[in-house]
Amino acid sequence: MMSMCLYCIALFIEQFSAVNWLNEQCNEGCNKNVQVKLAAFFAIRKEITEFLETAGKIEYDYFEKLQNEEWLCILAFLTDNTKHLNILNLNLQDKQNIGQLMSHTEAFRKKLRMFEEYLKSNLKFFKSCSEIRNELNAADF
Repeated sequence: MMSMCLYCIALFIEQFSAVNWLNEQCNEGCNKNVQVKLAAFFAIRKEITEFLETAGKIEYDYFEKLQNEEWLCILAFLTDNTKHLNILNLNLQDKQNIGQLMSHTEAFRKKLRMFEEYLKSNLKFFKSCSEIRNELNAADF
């Protein structure tokens, strides 16, 4: 019999692998929800791999992806960028005049330029990317 923790991981994998999952989240306009789920998936990716190995579920496509360094780098990058985009989204949702909205947008453009420089040398603003780089010892972003 599967322990409760393993059962929860199995349910999480099924939910995450649903084709319509991301579309449903985006259609609801709830980008924070997507960011939270991506961060949660990224945080337990090792446990999911262990579960798939012990449960004999190697036929899952995600097992292969969770072993693929390039896919893990993309997942880390997506997780971090979704966080930054969510912050922008929240800033733009408040009742503001056009000048304030433009100010938030321009500030984000400046952040993007800064992020580009940081990605070359220092992953200070990219926690997940930094974690993957340390795990893989040579991940290039």
